[in-house]
Amino acid sequence: MGARGESVIHANGREIYLLFTTRACMSAEKQLGKSMPSIMRDFSLNNLSYTELAALLRAGMEAARMDAHTSGRPVSNNDAIDLIDEMGYTTVSAPIMEAVAAVMIYKPSDEGEVVEDGTDPN
Repeated sequence: MGARGESVIHANGREIYLLFTTRACMSAEKQLGKSMPSIMRDFSLNNLSYTELAALLRAGMEAARMDAHTSGRPVSNNDAIDLIDEMGYTTVSAPIMEAVAAVMIYKPSDEGEVVEDGTDPN
């Protein structure tokens, strides 16, 4: 399956799904011109900017939209900003960081992996 972190933001009776994958993280990095480890460090030091938060939120919402095969327009930075305005910085940041952390600490399981000599361990 690969690196994957999922979260939900409960926003006034609706659920906003977030999905972070390597591609979603790369999308946020590209938009911000900053590495994910640097962004996570900023978060841990309470230095995550609104710009960074909005980019991460947009990337997670868009990846979830695409994963669900939902039609419609792509999620924009304005959509992310509107959600931050509605729910607040702290409410939005925690589920994002949990999902991003899941991607960054991902390690494949040993189940089903081929060992070095080429034999299947099962």
